[in-house]
Amino acid sequence: MAVEVDTAWDSLFSERDPSSPDLTDLTIGAPGPEVLASLPKVFMEAATHRLTTDTGGLFQYGPEVGIRAFRTELASFLTRRYGDRPVAPGDLVTTCGATSGLQLAATVLLARTGVVFVEDPTYFISLSIISGDLGLRVVAIPMDEEGIDVVELEEAVRREREVMGAVEEGRFWAMVYTIPNYHNPTGFTMTKERGKQLIDVASRHAMLVLCDDVYNLLSYSPPPYSRLRALEDGQACVISNGSLSKVVAPGLRLGWVEGPPHLTSRLAASGYLLSGGSMNNLTSGIVTSLLSLGLLDTRLDDCRQLYKARMAAAVGLLEGLPEGWSVSDPGGGYFLWVTGPSDLTTFCSRLRQEGVGVLVGARASSTSPPSCSSSFRLSIAYYTEERISEAVSTIVVRARGFQEMSSPH
Repeated sequence: MAVEVDTAWDSLFSERDPSSPDLTDLTIGAPGPEVLASLPKVFMEAATHRLTTDTGGLFQYGPEVGIRAFRTELASFLTRRYGDRPVAPGDLVTTCGATSGLQLAATVLLARTGVVFVEDPTYFISLSIISGDLGLRVVAIPMDEEGIDVVELEEAVRREREVMGAVEEGRFWAMVYTIPNYHNPTGFTMTKERGKQLIDVASRHAMLVLCDDVYNLLSYSPPPYSRLRALEDGQACVISNGSLSKVVAPGLRLGWVEGPPHLTSRLAASGYLLSGGSMNNLTSGIVTSLLSLGLLDTRLDDCRQLYKARMAAAVGLLEGLPEGWSVSDPGGGYFLWVTGPSDLTTFCSRLRQEGVGVLVGARASSTSPPSCSSSFRLSIAYYTEERISEAVSTIVVRARGFQEMSSPH
């Protein structure tokens, strides 16, 4: 049967150069050109406002945690937008985005021989930072639609703790890297109950929890909570690693770490910040004006409306997938996770030849052999609603053909 299916692909798919400009690459997790086109005018207004009042301080190194005006405006903005646990300026450290926040926190707070527990699947580039760049041991923990499997996590923690040697004083022996809200790649949001269970496990076993919170503000329906840190009740082991890349522009290279003072103070005392001062001091000053003038609120509202429409269009079309396939509306973020009844690696490869690129689920797995081969991720961020709809329609049509050929006769 496998031979018959492989042969039939030639009639189901047309050959197309993957580098063709006709390719709709739904692997791209970044805002598209038309989303960014309005920014020059907005930034001109914000830069003029800031640079006509600043006396030159933004051109200095800046304080290690970032200028207070930025952290104050950002804290006010996040508190208003999150709507649950307030954000204090003193709990924030300015970063160059979530990638630098992850690297800073892992470098300063985690033991050099530390273990990092990750969801399976997870954001695949974070794996290269954690394992490849930092040389830390990665342990994959399965997840479902409610979040990371805390029972499996606790068992893995006990196994790893038994073989762990001595750890440097003042550092965590292990960290849980999680994407609780609008997860990449699955789009799932961890339930409140599962989030509290994760915090409990981490607190009891003296582990750090680092949340990749880059999609939290892009909610298209009321979320159960703003971020995992809002669910803490005195444990103080959770760091929220945020970024403006998804709601303003990746080129800003500006973000923040929100955490308890006993952790953020250690980040501020790192040699990296003591030498370099505030990360992205000039840009943070301009964004301070974006915040104080209400321009960032307008930007976020516009992005929410635009992405919500794109997500709804894609979800509506994907309801036409054949029996045995599934996808759920994440209610926010960039990504949709499609699961089929069998391995979809070849399907995704041939889909790209047809002019539609998606991320094969196995790419987001850290297990060996990789899991999630029967799933793929697509993004609604980069292309217009019309082009996304065309690409998703192609996916549905090809899925029906794939299903017919794969079914026993």
